[in-house]
Amino acid sequence: MAKPMMILLLGCVIWAAGSAISTAAAAPPDLARAIPVDAWAVLMLPGGLSGAPPAEGHPQGSGFETMAVLLDQARRMGLAAQADAGTRLVMDALASLPVIVRHPLAVCVLGADVRPFGEGGYRLADLRVGLIVQTGGCNTDLEARIRHLLRSHVNTESATIETIGEATAPSYRLTDRRLPEWAQMQWGAVGDSYVLALGSGVFDRIAAAIRGAGQSLPDDSWFRSAHTRCRGETAVVEWMIRFDRIREHLEPVMAGRPDEVIAGLGLADVHRGLWMVGSHGRAVEANVMLKRDGADEFTPICVVPEEARIEATIPPQATRYAAIHYSPRELVLRSRDAYLASRAPSTRADWLTLWAGIEEETGISTERDVLQQLGRWIVIHDFPPNPLSIPLARTVLVEISGSSVAVRTALDRLLERYQRALTAAANGAPGWFDWQLQHDADGVWYLRAGIYGPALTVTERWIVISFSPVAVRQNLAYLQRPAEKPTTAPAPERPAP
Repeated sequence: MAKPMMILLLGCVIWAAGSAISTAAAAPPDLARAIPVDAWAVLMLPGGLSGAPPAEGHPQGSGFETMAVLLDQARRMGLAAQADAGTRLVMDALASLPVIVRHPLAVCVLGADVRPFGEGGYRLADLRVGLIVQTGGCNTDLEARIRHLLRSHVNTESATIETIGEATAPSYRLTDRRLPEWAQMQWGAVGDSYVLALGSGVFDRIAAAIRGAGQSLPDDSWFRSAHTRCRGETAVVEWMIRFDRIREHLEPVMAGRPDEVIAGLGLADVHRGLWMVGSHGRAVEANVMLKRDGADEFTPICVVPEEARIEATIPPQATRYAAIHYSPRELVLRSRDAYLASRAPSTRADWLTLWAGIEEETGISTERDVLQQLGRWIVIHDFPPNPLSIPLARTVLVEISGSSVAVRTALDRLLERYQRALTAAANGAPGWFDWQLQHDADGVWYLRAGIYGPALTVTERWIVISFSPVAVRQNLAYLQRPAEKPTTAPAPERPAP
């Protein structure tokens, strides 16, 4: 098994937990060809993310469509008016997702620069990112969403929009005097795709790749080899990260910070990696190819479980599941180490001091009482189905191989501490900020914010997490069902002497 890889595992979790993800097979060959060969990082979704459209007369679409409807209703109710400009922009951007994710799409990072800021901190000085949406030339809905965003959030006194190129195939560039000089945006149709770019020169580089005037990912021999070995032609999600380019460009300024973060992920000697997530029946398939010093390393991440006890945790009603055979303890520790390595030394020290205080206050050790008690399996599935198809609304089971009593006691004490904090914070707050942690007699913890939210409990062998207390209890009922007695054939009659 490869060393811990937070980005990979989070990708698997997001895919398994996502709503109505399309299982369309092979990626269109021109999706990778739209990515310039020197990209630092790439994410490709050859089937989009919205899944099949709802049947005629059926009100429920994908989770992203549901989310867009909820955000629109929030605006109509006036809730958005109480938010600041940044929050309103995020809400509008999220509401635009259904228009984007119904198509094959790719995101690529073509570069970034940082500058020292404050004591041990850094500020972004340049970012070059592109979004390619393969609309097949059907751009009406996407362009309508862009016009809405421009009308709602662009200050005409400080911003300028200019038309670039020929009248038959123009692109548009937005510059705003309030933003850094590098933060210019450009968008427009290129062939059968629509390109949205942030940063100087990004639109032109992607357009050149699409038109075959510049090198693209399939021109790189390592990408072609890793794509084939990982079965990328069947991928629902595929991504690549060039750690060598990140180190080369950021190390001279950040003085060891990129190396610390990458090492925190267990990828210290990795030059680049390619990950894919697909499906094998109802099981999620996930593979990774890493280019390490001296050799390539292929590892399957999500597997079809051969152990009966793991298979027995997956209800037959589940239509999709991911079985990840990797230590949750290592995943948590590597994620923590990578996060802390990315922060300024003062922030890092504050975080560690805060957490040490919480452990002292509650009388627990998360390492001893929780992490050391965990096994080597994480199972994610979609039973019960979320009634609103909300993204990430899935069930997660984390294996306990040690003391479930220690895990339950530690989590109870931590959640009791946050329960008191939320109760104190809610005093005097508006009703819709009244978030509370509830703990029922059967041991189920859940967040209540008007409606019942995420929930968890601890069993003899599993931490069970789901999107509501009802969903947790349905999984408890399945896990605690009576063991099926094997059927035995009647003993053969003895022959007469």
